[in-house]
Amino acid sequence: MDTEKELYSLFFEEVVSVVISNIISAVPFLGLPVINWFFVQAVKYLAKAFWKEASIVGMFIRIDFQEGEKQQRYEEAVQDLEDAVWSGDEAAKEKARDEFKNTLRDLIRIDR
Repeated sequence: MDTEKELYSLFFEEVVSVVISNIISAVPFLGLPVINWFFVQAVKYLAKAFWKEASIVGMFIRIDFQEGEKQQRYEEAVQDLEDAVWSGDEAAKEKARDEFKNTLRDLIRIDR
């Protein structure tokens, strides 16, 4: 396990244990021996499920930001290519065409 994941794991365990302690302090009934075991297991299970979902959502948000930036660059390249075609300048057309190809390649690349 790498250091960053280990730190997240330790932080997560500490936060869950503090939450469990605070809930038991507020509702002492949950501190009874058999009930406590079930309560702790349920809270840990729910916390892990929440953490997993939150990390997946975070990953999708990160991907969305990255793809949004690529989409914006692609749209700018399309506009530049259109402007170059209308200008009639061959050097500008070639440069805009190359830039368009590169941004399109970045946008649709799957093997990242």
